[in-house]
Amino acid sequence: MHNFEYMKGASAIVNRFTESERGNASRSYVWHRANGELPCDAIMRAMQDTMNGKRRYPELRGALIGGDASNETRWIEYPERGGFRFVGFADEVIEGRAIDHFGWYTDEFDGETLRGAVYQLPANNGQPRFIAAYRHGSYSRQKKRWTDVSGNPAALLDVRGIYETARDAAFPANSLAEHAAEKEREYQAAWQAGGRYRELLDSAKAMHNLARELIGELRDYASHNEGIAYPKICKMIRANIRKSLEQWRDDNRAAGDLRDEWEAPAPKAASNQWQARKRQLWEAFADGADITT
Repeated sequence: MHNFEYMKGASAIVNRFTESERGNASRSYVWHRANGELPCDAIMRAMQDTMNGKRRYPELRGALIGGDASNETRWIEYPERGGFRFVGFADEVIEGRAIDHFGWYTDEFDGETLRGAVYQLPANNGQPRFIAAYRHGSYSRQKKRWTDVSGNPAALLDVRGIYETARDAAFPANSLAEHAAEKEREYQAAWQAGGRYRELLDSAKAMHNLARELIGELRDYASHNEGIAYPKICKMIRANIRKSLEQWRDDNRAAGDLRDEWEAPAPKAASNQWQARKRQLWEAFADGADITT
């Protein structure tokens, strides 16, 4: 009963908080829980922090990121709500033209990009801290405006390194975006190859069916026109049969070559990083080809 009344009272207090205060209370609660407080105590301390204007930020590798120390990157929809202040894009942080672009393209059509970004963490004993990240969107040179794909300032944060200056974090952020964009382009290439594979199989099937139909018609013609020869018509039909069969063989061969290029070992056989990556690309190929792996 005591816990019930306590939670009821706590709920009444939280309901009077503004949206910003609720966000602060939530972060404070996570911080206290990460430091070993029991749930009820963490709630009480979080409310006290909020009413006293005290801000708490969970540790990077703790509950906010949602994993242990092995979880090195995390996509967050609203980084600033978690205490990560957006400093600027890598190309803006670095003066001059050391980074002379607005992101790395994710496909061959030069559309969307991944753009390196820098975020600042709460200071540690008065020392500023920065991390590398990237955001997904597109930059309009005409309007000189960046637009996030998701419509909100979501970012992938990399917690493998904490930097003392924003400039120190900018180059790793640019490299992080470059590597991720390269992987995305590889995925798109594999998916498109899978689509081409499916088209070739469909074409081969159509050519095979056409050849069978032409052969059937030629036989019907011969059986119903005994003694009457139409050499030019027969020659034309035979030529179409040969052409259809040649196209059928070419399409099958091309489809087989594509599959050989992208097919990867079974998951259990992917024993190293290269094989694991090849397996991922094979799954992208299979997705584009609409086949089961």
